Amino acid sequence: MIARALALVVASSALSACAGQQASKADKLQEAVDAYNYAFRWKNFERAVMFIPKDNRSDFLAAYEDDQESLQVDEWSVRGVKWEGDNTAAVSIRITYLLLPSTMIKNATLVQHWAEVNGEWIIENEENSIRKLGEKSTKGDKPKPKPKAEPDPTELPNEPEFK
Repeated sequence: MIARALALVVASSALSACAGQQASKADKLQEAVDAYNYAFRWKNFERAVMFIPKDNRSDFLAAYEDDQESLQVDEWSVRGVKWEGDNTAAVSIRITYLLLPSTMIKNATLVQHWAEVNGEWIIENEENSIRKLGEKSTKGDKPKPKPKAEPDPTELPNEPEFK
């Protein structure tokens, strides 16, 4: 009887530890999601890039390098979290932003795929991103003027008619 009670106490402690560990993972994920999206919202790309895999960091910075002035994130919120495994989760983010020179406010739902690597949460992929990695900002790019047609030397210039 005492052995059975002791076994229940040990099993209960093990389950509590597992639940606490899962809650800890959820807390750490929430901290990472909040830190990344807060940094992104305030255009602190140097901080946000710390949540991007090391081999993609230069692409991330290149994609957003000119957006200091053009990207205006109004707000963001977490819409849901779907655990895809012990160390991976898909986080749905609703974002409202403006990308100058456009004056249209846009809403988008991003799905950030997070993974725990060496105890740290990083974004492995983001669906529906404002910019795709490897894509440079087009801010400051001016449309090339169309070449002017050369006048036909055989035609007379249009003269105004006087009445």
